[in-house]
Amino acid sequence: MGSSASVSGPPQLSVRPASVADSASIANVCLLTTFQGRRTDSIVYHSELPAEVRALPYLHLPSGFCFVLVETREVGWDSGVSVPALPVLDSDSSTTDSDSGTATATPYRLRTGPRQTRNIVGYVVGTAESSQFAAEVEASWWPKLRLKYPGDLVGTPVDRYFVDLIHKNTSGIAGIQRVSESTHIHVSVLSKYKKYGCDRLLLDVALRHIRRRKR
Repeated sequence: MGSSASVSGPPQLSVRPASVADSASIANVCLLTTFQGRRTDSIVYHSELPAEVRALPYLHLPSGFCFVLVETREVGWDSGVSVPALPVLDSDSSTTDSDSGTATATPYRLRTGPRQTRNIVGYVVGTAESSQFAAEVEASWWPKLRLKYPGDLVGTPVDRYFVDLIHKNTSGIAGIQRVSESTHIHVSVLSKYKKYGCDRLLLDVALRHIRRRKR
């Protein structure tokens, strides 16, 4: 009999600072929430493009910040998993062949405890230094994207929308909500997690972070 896995229990949600290693997961959430929480994975050809404009600059540039919402779930493996017999030397798990007098291993069943899976299901990005961030984007972020996504790039209308932002926008805050003259923030959460108030939680985390940085 093979192993089987099942996911059980309510989600455990937590927030932590993002790392560069989270880039792909952040890009996936962005793709699924780009336009007012609606997914765009079926209407873009260049799947990383939305995040490279709206999310990832804040993770990579000095004056930006990014926090991720992480769902942790317990995954319980079937507690009765048959495994191949191995040579076991203790007397409790071996038998003696009456004809040959040699010990042979007895097949056993392995019981394992639950393990956890962690998935990024939302994020908040922003900056408390909008002017500085815009300068960083123009100096080191847009130039790379303009090479990667030229003005005549072939793609869908949504691709073209983001390509136009890369080539025409110099503020670095396209699609981002301005909180004050020097601050802007953007929250993205997969729709099924909004009922837990996760968008409000991420906003609160971002505002606390900004207040600490301004001290």
